[in-house]
Amino acid sequence: LSRLGMELPSVLRTPAPFGLFIEGDAGEFADLCRRGSEEGIECSFSDRGHHPRACLLGSVDDLVLKAEALLGPGAIGPSLQAYHANDAPPVSIPGGRITFERPLVMGILNVTPDSFSDGGAHASVEASVLRALAMVEEGADIIDVGGESTRPGAAPVPLEEELRRTVPVVAEIAARTDVPISIDTMKPEVARETIRAGARIINDVTGLRSQEMTEVAVDAGAPVVLMHMLGQPMTMQR
Repeated sequence: LSRLGMELPSVLRTPAPFGLFIEGDAGEFADLCRRGSEEGIECSFSDRGHHPRACLLGSVDDLVLKAEALLGPGAIGPSLQAYHANDAPPVSIPGGRITFERPLVMGILNVTPDSFSDGGAHASVEASVLRALAMVEEGADIIDVGGESTRPGAAPVPLEEELRRTVPVVAEIAARTDVPISIDTMKPEVARETIRAGARIINDVTGLRSQEMTEVAVDAGAPVVLMHMLGQPMTMQR
């Protein structure tokens, strides 16, 4: 919430609430939060960034039963029910498939000097691989390898540098564990080469803006994590 310019309510009626994020008109959010408070749902909102956002906090039951009254019939019920359903079909990946009988944990491995979480923490291929294997031991179901930071303000990474960072790490992880590897990249060339090295999922923060990235995924039979980014890292906060 703090990264989005919002404040956590001082008193939470639900000890571990679910959050429902909404984008809309800033003029409506004050009224939405006032009415939400009357319904027992905590609310915070911010107009920082490209789009004003609000976050409703409460138990799942509260969000299903009460947020519909605030946002309109059918606004969130089906989405929340689908989120909690256990009937998601398996997803095929090269050499196997991923099933969803339970929530899956993706371990994030940034082989970058400047990512906001673990950037610079893994200075060599071996250090990166050991961290990946440690996450597998801790229960990670997927290892996501990224060689270019997409934090706000991050500078673009040249293709050859991103390949240098990612391909050896992916190849070594793939040689030492059967846990699926996801490659977090915007570049089709990086996706193609890391899939050859052993990655089985493409995590594209641009949401397949590139036709070539789509072709790489189709040719490899690799599922895609469709992410969303406003503009580019250098401009996303303007």
